[in-house]
Amino acid sequence: MQLGAVAEDDLVIAAEQRAQFADAIDIDDDGPADARKDPWVEPGLEAALAADRGADSATPSFVVLQAGELNAPPASRSIGTPNGRAAPADFATYAAIRQLGRSGIAGIVERCSDCARALTLGIGRLPGAEVLWEPVINQGLMRFLDPSGRSHDRRTDEVIAAILASGEAFFGGVTWRGMRAMRISVCNWMTSEGDVGRVIRAVERAMETGG
Repeated sequence: MQLGAVAEDDLVIAAEQRAQFADAIDIDDDGPADARKDPWVEPGLEAALAADRGADSATPSFVVLQAGELNAPPASRSIGTPNGRAAPADFATYAAIRQLGRSGIAGIVERCSDCARALTLGIGRLPGAEVLWEPVINQGLMRFLDPSGRSHDRRTDEVIAAILASGEAFFGGVTWRGMRAMRISVCNWMTSEGDVGRVIRAVERAMETGG
């Protein structure tokens, strides 16, 4: 799930196999979670989710903050819910959560997490690839080693560029503990085992041509 603290913690709790990762998390009632990268509702959603612990039973347990309100004090936010001022995209978020239910959300969390792990470890088995962070939920990190040993950072950026140029997958580059790395994030509910295999082959080709 590519969501922020409030929504992601709730979704991880729904997935029993990974619920332990949300143990002892104190979720801030006023803390917004980014809903713009929500993979199963509206692309480009300019809104955020926040827990609404004081809501009565007639309202959902989250509220939708509009664009530009993420850093505003709680009292000044124009909060939208399906029972109040809500844009169509906001309602789509609410409807998706209600339709999926706990088991449906858990299935998405598990599938994305399993695919992220398979993708990270699969790429990591390629000669010249090194896993830096093995996924515990849906994200991993890795880098690509320069055969000459001169610059692993440059080699990593070159391979990322080659992958992007292929159009097979989108991976972003990050600096982690002083090293350039490729960030792997699986957040699309449609991602399948077949997609994972195709992307690993694309990365292998990129490693052959990149740099």
